[in-house]
Amino acid sequence: MNKTRMIGLALATLTALGPAARAADIDAVYKASPAAAPAYLWTGVYVGVNVGWGRQHADAGYVGIVPGDIFVTGIRDGALPAAMSRNRNGILGGVTLGYNLQSGSLVYGIEADGMGTDLSATTALTTSGILAYPTLTTVTTTGVDWLATVRGRIGMLVAPQALVYATGGVAVGGVHGSSSITPSGTSTCANNFFCSIGSGSATNVGWTAGIGGEYMFAPHWTAKIEYLHYDLGSLGYTINEASTHPAFLPFAGTPNVNVNTSVTGDIVRGGVNLKF
Repeated sequence: MNKTRMIGLALATLTALGPAARAADIDAVYKASPAAAPAYLWTGVYVGVNVGWGRQHADAGYVGIVPGDIFVTGIRDGALPAAMSRNRNGILGGVTLGYNLQSGSLVYGIEADGMGTDLSATTALTTSGILAYPTLTTVTTTGVDWLATVRGRIGMLVAPQALVYATGGVAVGGVHGSSSITPSGTSTCANNFFCSIGSGSATNVGWTAGIGGEYMFAPHWTAKIEYLHYDLGSLGYTINEASTHPAFLPFAGTPNVNVNTSVTGDIVRGGVNLKF
């Protein structure tokens, strides 16, 4: 066989094998490549920020301490209020930390957040002289300085990027309150026997529950909107004798009225989270 025929035969063989070899190479590369991961995964730790609007509702009840004294009879006869309510709207915002687990279209986990609030409201009520009582003004302030929650979350993916969920758990808040009862038209308690002032504060533990929706607008970023109702239980304190009249000085500081205030509220807020 001469050289020309040998070269021709070799070229023909390579030409015939070329497509098969290329197909084998492509198949090998495909099999060696890992399966493509879903574009949107919800499992993982996340941190974020939130801001929103809150509406606080406070119900204060007043009960005289010493049977038969002027505060007990004043409440009984309507010269002093037995209860007052007040609402406050305000802005709140803070930070979020959570963890999600995804199982198919089910997403569940735990979330904690802390928020500063601007939810302090004052109510004043003046009762005109009833029976032998003077005209009296009762002023009560109730506020929540901060609010934190630790909640479970469980939801369903309505699309790979869109989650709707329910949530509930523990709410903790810094609650403060103050009350005063004074004769109307006076700025001090001098020479007035109907005068009582007091305040209290506490870290209250209650509960919260709500619903929300969250959207993963990029592989590691989500935006959410959420509604929560919270109940922080009650804040109790006493208001005490504050008259500076010489006849009442021996009783200065004596508890006159127990004030018990329940604090609840509603929150609508939005947030952005970064998932790791």
